[in-house]
Amino acid sequence: MGVSSPQLLLDQLESLLVQVKERYGIRVSLARFLSVLAQYPCIPRCLHELTPNGNRESIDVFYLDRHNFLVRFLVNRLAIRLKKEGIKAEIRSESKTRSGAGDVDVIPEDPPSLTVRIEVKGGQGIGIDQILRYLAENSVLILCLAGRGEALLINRNQLTELLNEYLKTLIERANSLLDGVDEKLVGPWCAGCPLRCPHAHNRSKHRPDLWEEFILQNKNWMKAINKTIDLVVELLKQARKTASRRKQEKINKDDVLGGDAN
Repeated sequence: MGVSSPQLLLDQLESLLVQVKERYGIRVSLARFLSVLAQYPCIPRCLHELTPNGNRESIDVFYLDRHNFLVRFLVNRLAIRLKKEGIKAEIRSESKTRSGAGDVDVIPEDPPSLTVRIEVKGGQGIGIDQILRYLAENSVLILCLAGRGEALLINRNQLTELLNEYLKTLIERANSLLDGVDEKLVGPWCAGCPLRCPHAHNRSKHRPDLWEEFILQNKNWMKAINKTIDLVVELLKQARKTASRRKQEKINKDDVLGGDAN
């Protein structure tokens, strides 16, 4: 494992979070810490969002309802498909890990060391910050892009350079937070900021277009879910074959060593 491996950088951020908690007397998860550092380049805003009086962006009930439906539907369909395929695996939803609570985690019986994390997106976005956070501790991530009718499998090694630089940047921001830097950076993140600052302004309210985002887009939902499940099944089958081959190779090697000893 190299010095700049994502896991070690995540460990470093966790250590910095302990110092931030001690300095400012706050209680916050590592996932929330990373999210705030990435979302708000302005250090004073970061500190505010990490304290108990921080205000998370409110989400329209339609988007919450859509997301919850898609996750439940995916879990139900996935469980049915895995049973038909004869694949034994544990399915978890909202399982909390260092990088955050994933929508769906699939842990096969063989190999048990593998965790396939699935992130469900009901709209058009893909959530790049969230993708990078999850890849910091998961080697593989599958995006169920329901709004697009697509699914995407991402291996950590495809984004290693970006991921490492992303985590290093968050480490520098965390150090600035510890140093008490009072730098105010102006940008879109000023929307909804409650701090007394000439750049702060109200966040514009967005109402969902139910015709576009429900009536029209629901036709893509099943496409995305089916493609996601296909990717999961294919990945688990490949992992099972690899694990079986390695076990057989070990048996063969032990037999050879045992024969030489005799």
